[in-house]
Amino acid sequence: MKIGSVERRGKNSYRLIVSGGTDTNGERIVYKKTIKANTRREAQIALAAFVAEVKAPGYQEPQNMVFRDYSEIWLASHAERELQPKTIAGYKSILERRLLPYFGKMRIADIKPLDINQFYIQMEKLAIVPNSRSKGRLARRTIHHYHTLLNKMMVDAVKLGILKENPVERCTAPKPKTRKIEFEENPLNVLLAAIQKEELRYQALLLLTLGTGMRLGEVTGLEWKHVDFEKKIIHIVQSAQYLPESGVICKEPKSTSSRRSIAVPEDVLLILARYREEQEGYPKLKDAPDWVFRQPDGGHMKPNLLSGWFGRFRRRRELPEMRFHDLRHLSATLSLQQGISPTNVAARLGHSKTSTTMDIYSHALRSVDKEAAEKLNSVLKLPTAKEESRTIEQEAS
Repeated sequence: MKIGSVERRGKNSYRLIVSGGTDTNGERIVYKKTIKANTRREAQIALAAFVAEVKAPGYQEPQNMVFRDYSEIWLASHAERELQPKTIAGYKSILERRLLPYFGKMRIADIKPLDINQFYIQMEKLAIVPNSRSKGRLARRTIHHYHTLLNKMMVDAVKLGILKENPVERCTAPKPKTRKIEFEENPLNVLLAAIQKEELRYQALLLLTLGTGMRLGEVTGLEWKHVDFEKKIIHIVQSAQYLPESGVICKEPKSTSSRRSIAVPEDVLLILARYREEQEGYPKLKDAPDWVFRQPDGGHMKPNLLSGWFGRFRRRRELPEMRFHDLRHLSATLSLQQGISPTNVAARLGHSKTSTTMDIYSHALRSVDKEAAEKLNSVLKLPTAKEESRTIEQEAS
């Protein structure tokens, strides 16, 4: 008896139909699944796999799957194969703290745009969901992260034939505000004075970040073989991350543009050289990489601990409110104010698009633009009425 068939639905689209026998009322059970396939032959092969899937013990029709079960499948079949460990850890945290308490028991096919919009509203107003320890308001950017993850999961559900359409496409998440970074000259001088009072390893760390605009993970992922003192260049080929379950790991930069070589200010290299000499007295840990930034006991200066240290350093030195990542922003601002082109600054920062740099640092570009106008004014300056009169008199005589 034929238990399955294939129907053509459109270009490269086929519906798989499998008979599941009858239910307790004698009604015929039919399982359907729409797939993408280049040929009917490919669809027939997919049908055979679908038949085996349906006949397996405990089979659950995809449309009846609850969101919690789908999230486990999605993490195993998609996220853990394609995404970086830190990204996966972040997604798991969002799922456990926010999405699963709200959507977990809902059938994935029953989640509608209205449900998703209500979730966003709840996140905006209360920022409190079942089993959540957070009691403060959430930033719009944080809620946008929830929107991004939910959209990724629903897009894949459509690709897998679980859903016909993505409900997130008809929702609007709160748009995060683009953070405009501004710094003044006086706080910079105060910061530099405070840095000089710290231990040499922290001086080297902070000045290298200011001098290059590197990310914290990129700085802590440096090994001495990546520093070329002769050519005064640093090669950024990896980034360090800390994950609670596995400790510090290194990964390749997230994009081609992030893998780069950048010139380093000479004074910063001198500080690095002094720090390297100091490290000769540190103990050598077996099988450990030759990290640039190490603790006196030889251990790695972990990125997560440095973020906390920087907060204590800022409060101890009574510095303006800032994060470690703001040193990268400050480096970019100073570069633009010194007349370095946005294209070159984008390359140093590892931005894939110059427009990203121009958008974030528009305030610095405005000051550069004003200076350019003043310089052009000196070239294009028109004579005043008095100067013009004098010129006419001289020509008449």
